[in-house]
Amino acid sequence: MGKLGSSDHSTVSFSLCVSLGQPPDPVAYSNRPNFSKADWNGLRNYLSSVNWLVELADCVSVNQYWDKYLQIVSSGIDEFVPRFVNTKHVNVKLYPSHVRKLLSKKEASGDYIDVSKQLQVCIDAFLICVLKPSMTTSVMLKTT
Repeated sequence: MGKLGSSDHSTVSFSLCVSLGQPPDPVAYSNRPNFSKADWNGLRNYLSSVNWLVELADCVSVNQYWDKYLQIVSSGIDEFVPRFVNTKHVNVKLYPSHVRKLLSKKEASGDYIDVSKQLQVCIDAFLICVLKPSMTTSVMLKTT
């Protein structure tokens, strides 16, 4: 290895072999704890009621302590933290809220022409932002 410029420090060279895995399974992803709806008082009381000295008395290594701790905390989370509800999302949910409002207006209204034009402008602007993020919204809206 060579030196780093005129410094007395040596360079370090390394390679990372990274493979991009599959996106997370939506079912597994949605089966995660929803901490925003947790029963914090219940979890606090549960963890306070654990006799930690008794629970950890048989542990002889750091790994055993950690495994026992995780087992107790995980059981408390399972009891006092609900899971996210698995819902099916329609592709429309990917659009921003103002576009979703226009879509619902379009579905509820018999007047498709006005709403459709507004909706098309918003969808085009959204798609350009997603496909060409370097363009600003103001420039994009001036062109439509």
